[in-house]
Amino acid sequence: MALVIGNSGYANASDLIHAARDARDIAARFRKMGIEVHDGYNLSLGEMRQLVNGFRSRIKQVDAADVLIYYAGHGFSLDGADYLVPVDAALNDRQTAIFEVMGLEAMVNRTRPGGGRSLVVFFDACRDSPLPGRAAAGEKSVGSPAIPPGVLISYATEFGRPTWDGKGTHSPYARALLASLGAEPMHIETLLTKVGRSVRAETNGRQLPAAQGSLSGPFEFGALYSETDPPDRPGS
Repeated sequence: MALVIGNSGYANASDLIHAARDARDIAARFRKMGIEVHDGYNLSLGEMRQLVNGFRSRIKQVDAADVLIYYAGHGFSLDGADYLVPVDAALNDRQTAIFEVMGLEAMVNRTRPGGGRSLVVFFDACRDSPLPGRAAAGEKSVGSPAIPPGVLISYATEFGRPTWDGKGTHSPYARALLASLGAEPMHIETLLTKVGRSVRAETNGRQLPAAQGSLSGPFEFGALYSETDPPDRPGS
């Protein structure tokens, strides 16, 4: 089961060229892989909370196997924590900004499955400025929140660094994911290695994906399948 969010059109920050399209195409790819997808685009904070809460309820209802999350949009890191930015955030100053956004840690805690199952998060957003579009010279981490067991977070870039738009119709990170997801059965470690190499090459080393956390057990993405013969695989 997967949750996909793509935010492109912002009221108080620069619009993003690729984010909503990236998310839509990732959602479509997940569906072709037989994964149930709950998705939303250009969401306010209230809409993001509603989508996450509905997704959480669905996880409990169907006792899903493993869980996937993909987010594309503005993001920032502050005091070691990462945040997802809804399209209606005012972002006037750092004191009030964290009340207008959604913490990645909070999202993880609300959506991670129990019973030894895993959650994989793909975070395709900047991790530098506490206010998107504004400088934050000298911003330092004072310690990252602990990632719960059974959770693996794949970041499109390192802590304190931006992401790059790249060329074409997708961000470098989304393009690398789409090139590998469903191409063949693939363990998550292999997928992230391929994605990292692709992003580093496309951005000439300016963007370096990172990962944190550990899974509850082996995690493999399946290949695309015929609608008449869907396989049973993690993430469904």
